[in-house]
Amino acid sequence: MGTRKKKKQPISQKTANSQQRNIFLSYLKDYFKKITGSEEIFKLLPKKELEWLYEKRFRPIKVKAGLNQNIPKCIIQYCQNQIKQEFKENLIPINVGSLETITYHDYFSIGYTISTYQGILQENEYKGAKVVKEALSEFSQRMNSNINEEAWEKFAWVSEILSILFSDLITGLCVINNVKVMEPNYVGFCLELFEVATDKKHISVDGEKRIANKLGWMTWQGTLNKPELKMEYVTITGEKIGLANNTNLEIYIQNHALIRLNERMDDINQGLLHYNTFQSLKCPKVCRNKDGQLLIEFRMSEVKTGYFIAEHIEGVLLLKTFLFLINDCTPEGEKLHQNTGLMKNDKMYLNIDKISAFLNSDIILNDKVKQIFINAGCESLFKVDKSAYLGEVEKQKKLADFLKRHLELDSHDLN
Repeated sequence: MGTRKKKKQPISQKTANSQQRNIFLSYLKDYFKKITGSEEIFKLLPKKELEWLYEKRFRPIKVKAGLNQNIPKCIIQYCQNQIKQEFKENLIPINVGSLETITYHDYFSIGYTISTYQGILQENEYKGAKVVKEALSEFSQRMNSNINEEAWEKFAWVSEILSILFSDLITGLCVINNVKVMEPNYVGFCLELFEVATDKKHISVDGEKRIANKLGWMTWQGTLNKPELKMEYVTITGEKIGLANNTNLEIYIQNHALIRLNERMDDINQGLLHYNTFQSLKCPKVCRNKDGQLLIEFRMSEVKTGYFIAEHIEGVLLLKTFLFLINDCTPEGEKLHQNTGLMKNDKMYLNIDKISAFLNSDIILNDKVKQIFINAGCESLFKVDKSAYLGEVEKQKKLADFLKRHLELDSHDLN
């Protein structure tokens, strides 16, 4: 008869705290050795100093919901994982002692702990305090140099990217505030997540009231200690769209336009699409199609991939729908039709009416097929940053031969 396995006893909180403390002190000891080039400096720290350093240590960057914010736990956890991965994989050159580099993760935790301790340590605090303070001085100076600006630029960049990825012009914009928390039992830097509802209004379109979202983006401005939340709205001059009155017009976008944007720029993060909508309208490029419809370019990181059909309605400029670059009613779509005879149904049948056809297919590898799009003015589609694509790149679509057969490219050339 087999023996019963003993159930593992849960680790007590006291034991867990003791383990955490030992891990931290071991890590701290290793950094002291690298910074000072000696194992003796760490030995000069009395037990009470070690306890103080553990209690007042800077924790790794934490992500949490802002005050009175109901942010889903899955979003908070995703942001936490992303910033942890980004900060652990990237290094800052520090060049103190044998410590050549430090991860951003350690910079904002163990680095700030050591630098802060060196700054407040009094030379007569305990026997050997002066030696400790002097041994850590070079590291502290490096932490307070231009390296600190570089680290905070990285912090701000990661915050901005995360806020973009979780923003939605329909339901709300995600705003992330960088804060320094100094509490009796917690010291560290936090990312606080906020959701800000977008302004909306009903606009009559073709005899029906449609919900439209005022086009703007939320940003934190000011300083780390005094952040200020501001909405930046985009406007367009009447002259830009052919009006005699050159006043600034507010810009609104229909939900329908955002839905079509998500469909036709498929497998690209929605927040990224909405942010690039805002960026495109900050510096609008305007034209008209053969039917006289007003078109405003949509650009992904300054690369043109489509247009919004816009109309001056009720004193504002309304973005009504989104057209992919080769869709009918765009200059490029019209040129493609002239050169190849391709109609709307052909594009749908060939599965080339979405951005994924150009980011995740073999079209770019076939010079003859690629040239028909270049001739139509669609070369920009081959310049979109593929890192923005979220689809399964391993399952690359085989479209080039399909297109060649459909257009009979082997039997004649298309100019």
